[in-house]
Amino acid sequence: TKAYNNPDSQCNRRQFYSSINYDEEKIRQLGMILNQITADTTNRGQLHIDITNAGRAYSQFLFERVIDKTKEVQEKLNLLPLKDLKKITIKIDAIIKLKLLWQNTVDNIINDYNNDTNGIKTDSQKLIEHIKEKYGKILKQKIPRIGIIASEINKILKTLK
Repeated sequence: TKAYNNPDSQCNRRQFYSSINYDEEKIRQLGMILNQITADTTNRGQLHIDITNAGRAYSQFLFERVIDKTKEVQEKLNLLPLKDLKKITIKIDAIIKLKLLWQNTVDNIINDYNNDTNGIKTDSQKLIEHIKEKYGKILKQKIPRIGIIASEINKILKTLK
C-alpha cells in the first residue's frame, strides 16, 4: 500500500480527512500517533491499517457510495414499498451512528495520547497495546459493520434498476 503522503493517495487522504470532518488539529494529532505506530514495525501488526481503514474505507468511502447510489435512484425511490424505505432510513441512521463512533474513537485516542495515559506518548509498544485493548473491537468489528449495512441498502436499491 502507498503512504498517505504519496501523490497517488490523494483520494484516500480526502476520504480519511473527511471522516474526521477536515479538522486540521485532529488530522495533525492522529497523524503523529499513526506515525509513531507505523514506525514500530515490531509491535504494530495491522493496527495502523485497522485505524486508517476504519476511517477511510468504512466510515467514509462506503458511506459516500451508499449516498451516491441513493442519489442515482432518487427519482424511483417512491416505487419502493414503505417497509423498504423505512429499512433504508434505519440503516443509513445506523451508518451515521457508526461514523460518530469512529469520530468519538479518534477523539478518545487523541485524548489518551495527550494525557499520556499509561505512558503511551513516549512508548510505542504501550501506545499500540493501549489502542488494541481499548479500541481494537471498535476498529476491527463495530465500524466495519458499515460494510454489511451498506450492502443491505444496496441490495434494496438494486431492485429499482
